[in-house]
Amino acid sequence: MNRTVVYLFSLLLIGTGVFLSAFSPQTEKILPPETAQIKWVSIEEAVAAAAKDRKKIVVDVYTDWCGWCKKMDKDTYAQAGVVSYINENYHAVKFNAEQKEDITVGGITYKYIPNGRSGYHELAAKMLNGKLSYPSTVFFDYQLNIITNVPGYHDSKEMLTILSFLGEDAYKTTSWENYQKNFKSPR
Repeated sequence: MNRTVVYLFSLLLIGTGVFLSAFSPQTEKILPPETAQIKWVSIEEAVAAAAKDRKKIVVDVYTDWCGWCKKMDKDTYAQAGVVSYINENYHAVKFNAEQKEDITVGGITYKYIPNGRSGYHELAAKMLNGKLSYPSTVFFDYQLNIITNVPGYHDSKEMLTILSFLGEDAYKTTSWENYQKNFKSPR
């Protein structure tokens, strides 16, 4: 009798494992940090490179204290498809919205503005239209015109859709809603 119970219990466990694995969502390929590297550059380097090769610029605007920013780094920006798409189609900038160093872009120098116990960088305020929300992703054309600002956390699937919508210039001829309906991931 004991053998029968153990046998049936073992079959139940195996069957449950097979059932759960068959219906569990597929996980995205997250690469180890040493292999999944977006080629982040400074805003000045991105502007100079974009003037030469006419690639768009994507800016991840973050702060050190932002939990969703860290989650986006760990999950979204470590996903193989996102890494590849950004590296192939954009110049990528990681911009700390509270950094204290002056930055000169387009002949204008932007500074850190103290505000109580913290503060913000003027360039972050300009990129985000004065709405300091983190994380935010800002997209520029190669001439440094803002295409759009996308606030909030986005998982890798959403981000890849956004990246290709803007990277392929679909935004010029197609609505976001139609693009999302027909989007097929390039990765």
